[in-house]
Amino acid sequence: MPRRCSPACASSALDWRSTISAPAIPRSPICSAFRSTTIKIDQSFVRTTVKGKRPVILRSIIALAHDLGMDVVAEGAETDSDAVELYQLGCEYAQGYAFGEPMSAEQAFRLLTSAELEPAAS
Repeated sequence: MPRRCSPACASSALDWRSTISAPAIPRSPICSAFRSTTIKIDQSFVRTTVKGKRPVILRSIIALAHDLGMDVVAEGAETDSDAVELYQLGCEYAQGYAFGEPMSAEQAFRLLTSAELEPAAS
């Protein structure tokens, strides 16, 4: 199962929707400046098609990221089955309702500083 994306992970991820072309990613100013080790895939690439399948480009983006030595965050894991399928495709992290509802910065701070956090399975 993909791990829940931490705030640090989310803030340093290279968003796949950006206008950088795939061949330029390793030498892009964004990767150089932020030493990005993660690609974040927009939910539009994660949603299933009308036929109930994941878009082919999703597998390609994941493979490209891994070939570049990067981790993958997939947005749009809405159900447990989405999260499992994304894990099977190779996503190290996922975001979406399968892991919890959106929250304000104040709510996130309270959650992260509370003693009620469960350790992530490795």
